Amino acid sequence: MNDVRKEFALKALVKGANLTALCLEYGVTRKTGREWRERARREGINQLAERSRRPKCSPQRLGETMVCQVVRLKVAHPHWGPKKICALYVLAHRQPMSVSSCHRILQAAGLVAARQRRVRHAPSREFAAVLPRAPNDVWTIDFKGWWRIIKSDNGVPFANITVPQRLSRLSAGWVALGIRLEHSRPGHPQDNPAHERMHKDIQAEVAAKVQVDARAQQAALDLWRQEYNELRPHETLKGRRPAEVYCKSPRAYPAAPALLDYGPGFFPRKVVSSGTIHYAGRPVFITTALAGWSVGLRIASATLVEVWFNYLLLGTIDLQTNRFDSAPSRSVKALGLAA
Repeated sequence: MNDVRKEFALKALVKGANLTALCLEYGVTRKTGREWRERARREGINQLAERSRRPKCSPQRLGETMVCQVVRLKVAHPHWGPKKICALYVLAHRQPMSVSSCHRILQAAGLVAARQRRVRHAPSREFAAVLPRAPNDVWTIDFKGWWRIIKSDNGVPFANITVPQRLSRLSAGWVALGIRLEHSRPGHPQDNPAHERMHKDIQAEVAAKVQVDARAQQAALDLWRQEYNELRPHETLKGRRPAEVYCKSPRAYPAAPALLDYGPGFFPRKVVSSGTIHYAGRPVFITTALAGWSVGLRIASATLVEVWFNYLLLGTIDLQTNRFDSAPSRSVKALGLAA
């Protein structure tokens, strides 16, 4: 190819040479032919070899210091992706960086693992009673093995599907305080995606690295919690940290009332340890989950008496059969877990 260029240039440099005809003869454009001729005239006939197209100065080229800093952040936070590493770099060094540049650095360093594209399921708004718009609008609670972490699912100790309104001894105390309950659907973690993602992060970053004793494990969890709330950028918060937007609830968590006041039209009855109440001189089984609490009875008709626990309608007592029938669980559209 180099010989062809030399041959073309020698002919093109001849006085009166027809450049257009030469370009047609050698199958090149006039722009290329003109470039070969001018380079041969300026630099010599032997300087027509193909040159690198790489720019001498690239504005996108990253400095060695920047690369090392990004890699150092990734090593310190191995479970974070390019978005979070990039946000952390910008925060720490006050220098702009794009997510694509951060991804290129991590990919070149072998610190980005290829992942299979996931099918994302949007959270079901039909099953979300309260959409939080500010801190303390909704609290979530869960139990993950030996983890104690404060929307709840339908498992113990937060709910019992065999009990009226799925109450448990724990959630009964919340209802007594006026806290409204919302349960995600069984087998539908997408109803509470942020909470489930937090569990995934804990499992990968803390639980998978079991410490020698409970105090060391608690210290590890405390460090993770501080990082999660004060250092880690959250996409749902548009890159902000939870500590930047959180504020304490203006309401204090009160002690559970000794007695519930059902007001006019209700007849209070205490649930004994066996889960029964007494009405019209006869025992009626309600649930042991409410043992020690009082329920409110309200006459609905000549044969039916409603049984309420604070704001929850638990069911009705059929006076003809002396049987308690549970009310259908309330739609979570009408419920919410409020602070």
